[in-house]
Amino acid sequence: MNKKTIINTLFEINAIQFGTFELKTGFISPFYLDFRKVVSYPKLLGVICNEIKQLAEPLHYDILCGVPYAALSFATGLSLTNGKPQIIKRKERKEYGNRQLIEGEYKPKDTVLLIEDIVT
Repeated sequence: MNKKTIINTLFEINAIQFGTFELKTGFISPFYLDFRKVVSYPKLLGVICNEIKQLAEPLHYDILCGVPYAALSFATGLSLTNGKPQIIKRKERKEYGNRQLIEGEYKPKDTVLLIEDIVT
């Protein structure tokens, strides 16, 4: 699947929407990208993760971190394909159990590749 086909598929599954959308920042956008829908399409998820893998190949990193929520599936897919460990940064610290903000194992000097689904 080439990049144009990926974009067309994202449009077909309504992950790319056009209209008037208020973003978290308060800005108004003429389009909205909802990558959370991709988890329901494993073939597409795999193709996107492979694209991310190719982009990440020249980078040196020890561990992956997917930003909740949509990027978690991308980071997990990348972890499964390249064998790098993954951590999860919670949106908020748990108020019970071990009260972690970061789940998974890491060392203080680890280099982290942060996977984010959208940056506006």
